[in-house]
Amino acid sequence: MKDRDFYFPTEVADNFIKESGLGSYLGVPILDKSGEVVGHLAVMDSRPMTDHYKYKGILKILAARSGAEIGRKVAEERLLKVQEQLEATVLTRTSELAAAKEEAEAANHAKSEFLATMSHELRTPLNGILGYTQLFKRDSDLSKSQQKGIDVMQDCAESLLSLINDVLDLSKIEARKMEVLSETFFLPELLNNVSQQIRVRADQKRLRFETYLSPDLPDWVVGDERKLRQVLLNLLGNAAKFTHSGSISFRAEWMETPDPIISPEPRPTIRFLVEDTGLGIAQEQLFNIFLPFQQIRKSRDFVEGTGLGLSITDQLVRLMNGDLFVSSQPGKGTQFRLSLVLPRAMVHASIQPAGSQTGRIVSYEGDRKTILIADHDWENSSILSKLLIPLGFSVVEAQNSPDVVRQAIRHHPDLILLDLAMPFFDGYATLEQLRSNGILRDIPVFALSAKVFEQDRQKSLWAGFDNFIPKPVDLEALLLKVGRQLGLIWQRQSALENSKNNTPRSDASQPILVPEAAELEALYELARMGDIQGILSHISSGELANPDYRHFVSTIRQAAGEFDTQSIKEYLHASLNNV
Repeated sequence: MKDRDFYFPTEVADNFIKESGLGSYLGVPILDKSGEVVGHLAVMDSRPMTDHYKYKGILKILAARSGAEIGRKVAEERLLKVQEQLEATVLTRTSELAAAKEEAEAANHAKSEFLATMSHELRTPLNGILGYTQLFKRDSDLSKSQQKGIDVMQDCAESLLSLINDVLDLSKIEARKMEVLSETFFLPELLNNVSQQIRVRADQKRLRFETYLSPDLPDWVVGDERKLRQVLLNLLGNAAKFTHSGSISFRAEWMETPDPIISPEPRPTIRFLVEDTGLGIAQEQLFNIFLPFQQIRKSRDFVEGTGLGLSITDQLVRLMNGDLFVSSQPGKGTQFRLSLVLPRAMVHASIQPAGSQTGRIVSYEGDRKTILIADHDWENSSILSKLLIPLGFSVVEAQNSPDVVRQAIRHHPDLILLDLAMPFFDGYATLEQLRSNGILRDIPVFALSAKVFEQDRQKSLWAGFDNFIPKPVDLEALLLKVGRQLGLIWQRQSALENSKNNTPRSDASQPILVPEAAELEALYELARMGDIQGILSHISSGELANPDYRHFVSTIRQAAGEFDTQSIKEYLHASLNNV
């Protein structure tokens, strides 16, 4: 049939076997859409065909219809086959994706467990280091060099703790488990604490640190205090790290700007500005500074660090629905602009912030209180005991869960500090035993834990603990929580007593002489400006060259050699009080 319009043999017997009995045959090809022969349609008869043209037209019509129908069926079969293959592929891919998802979730869970375990294992020894450094700093009998060494120890330990917190925060952000809290806090205290920490770093590098806090800033605001503190410390710490000379400035201003997209009402916004005269960043590198583990590393400008601070800062600002912008010029400095919505909180005037009272806690008024410390690590128990006993508390210790219940029944303490990782039964099971005992159920219990994820804190509060104390323990923060829980009135060492402790000590054989007030005030102004070279020049000339002031000059020179302007200012302040 190929290349033929029809086939009508005149000699049928030459084309078919005799047994078929055919007398005539007329066939036409069945063509597909492309013109290829896919079959044929024929009329056969035992009699001769006298007019085959009459049948030829009919056969062509039927052949055309047959070709179309065959093409449709072939297409349907191919489509069905493709569909079956596609469904099989989808099932395979779905199964593979499900398996991959399970593997990813298992890996993510394993990572979270690993980080939680490592956090616990690292925080436990850090609790001992930071705990004892805090205790040592409460000892007024230490020499200046010993205090300096303890400060270095504390700074190193807190740097390690900050690194641990950064890694934990990054993992929580990646897992979308980071929550933004909405709590009332005292804004001036937060800003002052942040400024004091950065001022110390600036003094060490002989940098000017300038602050401007707008007078119309609200005292109490609603937001996430911890995250705001971390963001500001990261931005200011980054400025101090990459600035080798010049100044760092920190500004905070109150704005009420309308946002027609969200609400016609003004939005209570605080704008923070951090500006430095440091190394600066090239325009093409500005985006990279917000990537994890990224730093602008030039051989002559390299500064140690993990490269996590700005990445976490950027993501925390996003979580708090804030805006963070950066501009920079290489060799001239960098400016970060942060805007956050922090509504003003209505707080009764009688409520005082936790840090409004100054001076170190030395005791408390009223009857003596008993505190049961339950921790299987004696190092942790000893830190808390050495903090609480000198303040007038009676302390009882327990090493395991059954011992906690026994000691609680025997001494009936006013407060229990209970570690969640206890032998025999964990802290939750121990709390259930305490709450099920009629004579113990009303005793307040604080949870102690080196697991510091937000879900750990929430879990402990839901379980019935009265408060949550993360490790390493901030001893001053712990005392404030204890005071609130027990209704204590603290007795503090006054600023006058602190000044007396810093007064130059007299020697029986040769009293220490100090210069006149004008000289002391001039030195104090130089120390306030952080001008170490000016201080050294001043004590080496004029009236201070007098040998009678050698002990005074030696003390100033030693502190100046360590760039310890804070100690110089304290020493001069105490000297001025005695002139």
